[in-house]
Amino acid sequence: MITSQNLFFLATDFAEYSTTGVHLLYSISAIILITGTVKLVSVWKKGSADSGRIFSSWIAAGIFLFIVAVLLNTIPEMMCNCRCPVHG
Repeated sequence: MITSQNLFFLATDFAEYSTTGVHLLYSISAIILITGTVKLVSVWKKGSADSGRIFSSWIAAGIFLFIVAVLLNTIPEMMCNCRCPVHG
């Protein structure tokens, strides 16, 4: 049976683990964006026509991970937007 106390414990547990996961996603997206930028600049300087493919694969993947991290960061705030014993 789902009670408000169970939902409160679920929200607090999710909030504890989500901060670590969000920081990890930010770090991974930064690494992907830096790697993609270096590859994109090197391909662009060579004059190759593959710059669009490089952009769509590396840069878009890094931006997607960044957006996912931002959305995961807002979930605990939405879950605790209630009248629980801690937040009143």
